[in-house]
Amino acid sequence: MKQTDEEIIQLFKLRDERAFELLVKTYGGLINSIVSKHMYNLLSYQDECVNDILLAIWDYIECYDGTKNSFKNWIAILAKYKSLNYVKKYKKLNEEIELDKAYLVTEDEHLNRLLQHDTRKGLEAILGELKEKDRQLFTEIYFNDKSVEEVCRQTGKSKNYIYNRLSRGRKKLKTLWERGVSSDETQRI
Repeated sequence: MKQTDEEIIQLFKLRDERAFELLVKTYGGLINSIVSKHMYNLLSYQDECVNDILLAIWDYIECYDGTKNSFKNWIAILAKYKSLNYVKKYKKLNEEIELDKAYLVTEDEHLNRLLQHDTRKGLEAILGELKEKDRQLFTEIYFNDKSVEEVCRQTGKSKNYIYNRLSRGRKKLKTLWERGVSSDETQRI
């Protein structure tokens, strides 16, 4: 055993805080490299883990047996297992956070689908107030994204006829929308 190791152990046993300075000076690089190796994706928790390792050395120095392995190996093993415990702890926490996020995203997607469904039903209801020909015309142009030229070719009607039907239909829909008129009252318009 090195002279420095004996001094560090003795200072820890005497509960002298200078032991931390000497330990960090001698084995700080080893502890940091072990922690960063195992906690590469948990950068924000590495310092906390190093502090816990130093505290564990302080608390368990009486358990160190120089006949079983070197002080350096004992520190390395302690650092390794503390790091792995942190990884397990924060992996679970991250999984819970990810599940919460996934649940929120699922709720948002469900709400969006409901809103789209309600909006579509509302549009279909108000389009139901138009004559069958006008309803088909609006569906082709506004829902199926067909051009006026395509609809003219399909129906054999002129552009002016299509534009007039669309204009009259929009006016009627605007009036119905502003008044919130139901299908019973549409008959009077």
